[in-house]
Amino acid sequence: MPGISPGTSPGADLRLPRPDINWAIKHMPLTARAVEELAPVLAGKRLAMCLHIEPKTAALVTLLARAGTRISLTGSPGTTHDDVADALRGEGVAVPGVRAALFGYGPCGKGVADTLAHLGARVAVCEIDPMRALHAIMSGHRVGPSVDVVSDAQVVFMATGHPEVIGAAELDALPDGAVLAGVGHFPWELDRDALTASTLRTVEYGDTSRRRGYVLADGREVVLLDDGRMLNLTAANGNPIQAMDLGLTLQARSLAAVCAGDLAAGLQSVPTHIEQRIASDLVDLLSGPDRSGRR
Repeated sequence: MPGISPGTSPGADLRLPRPDINWAIKHMPLTARAVEELAPVLAGKRLAMCLHIEPKTAALVTLLARAGTRISLTGSPGTTHDDVADALRGEGVAVPGVRAALFGYGPCGKGVADTLAHLGARVAVCEIDPMRALHAIMSGHRVGPSVDVVSDAQVVFMATGHPEVIGAAELDALPDGAVLAGVGHFPWELDRDALTASTLRTVEYGDTSRRRGYVLADGREVVLLDDGRMLNLTAANGNPIQAMDLGLTLQARSLAAVCAGDLAAGLQSVPTHIEQRIASDLVDLLSGPDRSGRR
């Protein structure tokens, strides 16, 4: 990232030639306000950050550097690409009415399943935890064993974070043309050895590995998006700007609390006063100008 490296001088004004980063800064008022307010605490500190590097996280790094922090930054350059967002539409799959299978109904899987349902998809969930399975049923989703939920699925989402939840039995049950997408953090939820053993040949649709078809021994084809990596980060520009503004504000205020020495050593929850301040700022922002004139 231009202008950001170990030893960035305090107070450096990073004039990045990236309109997407500038746009992100403009549309992340909570984060910008928090970093500006906390600049006296952050100035001169050296921060090591490991991020999925994309315009919104780059906005946080830019703001911190402008506040006088010295940034050592590393990340995963493979997690932001612009050409996967339309992959499902490229497969001819429209969301309303689509039959979707989801593996895992934890915090990530629940969000995927519920969003798909709100968009009109028919969602089936495979979940081994009985409480989470019950929550899925109470939310209106069909719940069943793995082979059952994939047997008529047009799209399959993997959100367990566990290795090889889709193996030979599930691959044998997939209908022709099914699309596989990873929304857990790692691409290992698909048993690649089982897929390789069942595959006669592969077909590249567009850029290599972004959308790859696997023609199986019986003639069926399954399509894997972005090699099973976390789709919400690899598709387009990652998470919504509003969610990133809120999350990065939390990071900035938490970093400032650490730098100020306000916290005891060791792992702990975010202090309540920080959460309340962020909630108050967000209420102000969503409600319009408050009596102090802030937006």
